[in-house]
Amino acid sequence: MADNYEDDLEQRLDVFHNGSSGEEQARQKRMRKQMQANALRKNRIPVVCEDCGGEVVQNEEGRYFCKNCGKEHFDDFGKIRNYLEKAGPRPALVIARNTGVPIRSVNRFLEEEYLEVPEGSEITLTCARCGAKIRTGRLCDSCKKLDALGDKKLGILNPEKQKGSWHSDIRRK
Repeated sequence: MADNYEDDLEQRLDVFHNGSSGEEQARQKRMRKQMQANALRKNRIPVVCEDCGGEVVQNEEGRYFCKNCGKEHFDDFGKIRNYLEKAGPRPALVIARNTGVPIRSVNRFLEEEYLEVPEGSEITLTCARCGAKIRTGRLCDSCKKLDALGDKKLGILNPEKQKGSWHSDIRRK
């Protein structure tokens, strides 16, 4: 799906590229860079207006608008949020199908705790470590506490910053 999204945007930019001024070409080059960076992101951000091909800029978190026609656009998380506000709790597959957001992105939002499974839902997630039922993320609260305690015992001050190598606050003399 990401390839189709990029190809579609690339075709739209090519249409506007023919016979344009130096300023327009610089704008299009900037938009191409944004599209390439967008392919690496978990939350696809609109770069080009679907209606007029104009440049899209951020208005507020998750919302964007076209400079030319003023049409409102949403990134992937904004699409999911809007859908859930209107439709209520739904399974990830239904969310993906109805919003056009890839299922892996919906699952990533669940794992990174941007979304959660509603209380009392038949659908549950399981802790990656102990298998307990959870509503969001990868680990249950108990396993998160164990991770935090283990990091403190090892002297790791900021585990996110120090991934890939071992660090300690104990210095050699």
